Amino acid sequence: FFFDYRPPVTMRVAVYSHSFPPSIDGVCRRMSSLVYELLVGGHQVLIFTLESELSGLDLRGQPTPTYVTLESAFPAAYPMKRIGKPSVTNCYRIWNAFRDFKPEVLHCTVDALTLLFGTIGLALGVPVAGSIHTDVDKIMRSFKAAEWAIKSGWALEAAESRLVDACATTSKSYKEELEHRWCTIDHVVLTAVNTQVFNPRCVEAEERRAIRSRLAFGHPDAFLVLYVGRLSLEKSIDVLLDMLMQPGMENVYLAIAGDGPIANDLAALHSEENRVYCRPGFLSHPELAKLYAACDAHVSASVFETLGNTVLEAQAAGTPVIVPYAQGFKDTVKHESDGFLFEAGCCQSLSQYLAKLQANPTLRNEMAEAGLQKVRGERTAEAVACDYVQWYDRTIKRRADRMTTPLKLVGLLMIAWPLVFGFMITLRVYDWLVDCQQKAMGIIDALSDDREPKDAGVPRNPKSPVKAA
Repeated sequence: FFFDYRPPVTMRVAVYSHSFPPSIDGVCRRMSSLVYELLVGGHQVLIFTLESELSGLDLRGQPTPTYVTLESAFPAAYPMKRIGKPSVTNCYRIWNAFRDFKPEVLHCTVDALTLLFGTIGLALGVPVAGSIHTDVDKIMRSFKAAEWAIKSGWALEAAESRLVDACATTSKSYKEELEHRWCTIDHVVLTAVNTQVFNPRCVEAEERRAIRSRLAFGHPDAFLVLYVGRLSLEKSIDVLLDMLMQPGMENVYLAIAGDGPIANDLAALHSEENRVYCRPGFLSHPELAKLYAACDAHVSASVFETLGNTVLEAQAAGTPVIVPYAQGFKDTVKHESDGFLFEAGCCQSLSQYLAKLQANPTLRNEMAEAGLQKVRGERTAEAVACDYVQWYDRTIKRRADRMTTPLKLVGLLMIAWPLVFGFMITLRVYDWLVDCQQKAMGIIDALSDDREPKDAGVPRNPKSPVKAA
């Protein structure tokens, strides 16, 4: 446990993310970009993934690194998202991969497998850096989870942030929120944008007009706004749809790009009458860049973003942005300089800022230029990769400081293993309870459907399971 640490020129880095292609979300983009930049920098990379293969990982000519597929499942409590299973099989796979690859550091996104990674890292002497990207608290509240379950989530995140050797997140505002929830956060990581792909010159004038004509159903001169991201309930896409119904928005068309659990519902709205273009599916980065550059503004109504990757991509493509004043976004966007921050959940506030951009082309150009300069100055891939490597160096030093005596390691392991097995049991019991609840509700609904209403003339609560005659 005693060694003289010297920062290496290149490193052997193991990377785990719960989201790699073909998934479509900000974590996927951020971690895929990190893997590419590490490879370009000459570092050796081992990937832990929940995907069976990494064919969708865009490494732009770099060889695909060795990867290990871990067991995963779609929990009954949140069936829209796959999570890693803290199973004995995954323990075995992680242990063997560590022993074969001998990483100098592991970077893992914090989720259900963090306790496994942290504990095995302690046992095998591998420093572990964790990064928190997803606001589980807000997701649980959106599904009206019990307060005890939310507080249990807080306690688990806090334990994980202390078990790993270093813990980071994606924005200052989210760092403050995590610290309020008992977590220990030592770093705010940067996020890169590939400005060679996302830039205003990625589409020619003729192709730009053709894209606008397609997205606006033959009206290329209409005001075209774009949403890019995961198509799920927590993204509050309904606020964007309500915005189209506001006064003054009659010439505004909304294009939706992405995929997710509610993709089919949104695709059903695809029509010129609704002024909504939605053809769900995965788009490559060059295709996305052309969409950004062809539109008049990028919009989002999500309050779950811990950073907002799509904002940076839109700004790199020279497109102004309008997003809610919420965590992540308020660190990424400077209000009235490189974008607008509207009142979260308020379609009227969103429509007012859209009207300003619609009426003032000069303002659009000024905001687009300000966002472009910001991304080019602060968010280059090289600078972000350097920031990560420096953080890894500090993680290795911190492990050396923590492990000054074998007694500390033994103590941490005695705490960690009960946490691992306790979490494994709790997750399965909670999943079983949710499944039982869903089955019980199904039986109640079936019995309610068979009943004849006693008085068809009495108005009923529309949420009641009893159907009108």
